[in-house]
Amino acid sequence: MDPNLDQVYLNNFKASFEKYNQEILAILGTTNSSLSAQIRGLDIDSLVKKYAKKNEETKLTNYIRPLMNAVSSLSKEDLAEMAESLIYLTYLKRRITFAEESVGGPVDVAIISKGDGFIWVKRKHYFKPELNQHFFDNYFKQ
Repeated sequence: MDPNLDQVYLNNFKASFEKYNQEILAILGTTNSSLSAQIRGLDIDSLVKKYAKKNEETKLTNYIRPLMNAVSSLSKEDLAEMAESLIYLTYLKRRITFAEESVGGPVDVAIISKGDGFIWVKRKHYFKPELNQHFFDNYFKQ
């Protein structure tokens, strides 16, 4: 999840809690000054921190760890496909939302492994292969 969205949730939670306290104080009016003082003295920041910590624990337990466990068992080919998909999703999101397009166009995909070294999985050419058959004939000539 976008960290900015996390911050928006925390700010909204804090603002709602402060508004709730104001509503209670308005209901109490001047009837119970001792209780009103206790409500005004509540440490909302510590409550917001507890809320944030609980949210982080929930995200870690229910979303991040299961995803990381699933990703750790993927094959190299599936990891390459996932990486390409994530790049495409980022490109699509930025294009649709009119954000700065820092990702896009055809994507080259390679796998680097200890055993195989650098291997292209998907690579675009800077020219059309069907129009330059002589290049491939010369390149792959033994």
